Amino acid sequence: MRFYGLSIKRASGTSTAKKGLFRFFHPCTHMKYTVVNAVTDPLKPPAIKGVLQTAVCLQHQLDSSPSLTRLALAKRLKLDPSRITQILNLLNLAPKIQDYIRNLPPIKHRHFISDRDWMRLARIQNQELQLREFDRLQPSSLGVRHKSCR
Repeated sequence: MRFYGLSIKRASGTSTAKKGLFRFFHPCTHMKYTVVNAVTDPLKPPAIKGVLQTAVCLQHQLDSSPSLTRLALAKRLKLDPSRITQILNLLNLAPKIQDYIRNLPPIKHRHFISDRDWMRLARIQNQELQLREFDRLQPSSLGVRHKSCR
């Protein structure tokens, strides 16, 4: 928010200001502040990579304990049972797609394939159709393809 040439930011989660208070920045200072944040933002692994790892762990838990059901696992993890199913469905992805996910590099922004697209792709039973749909989701017109799926 701008106010008479000054940049106003709500202070949240910072060590130098109390939550709910406002900080006033001179326009030059504000530009330095935003540039530094953009440069120092760490690269993070894509969310789908962690979800796939979670799916492997959940499947291992279900396999190692025959009495454990998806419903009991969902209650233990305080998740909706449908979310457990969504996560476990990622294991139905074609091995080539799973390798693609495992080899995704860390990124600053969201991946171009959304979580909703990954979940929809995992519901497709036929792996040939999965691969065809996966290729359709790739931005090949931009030339952005990961090495493992060529």
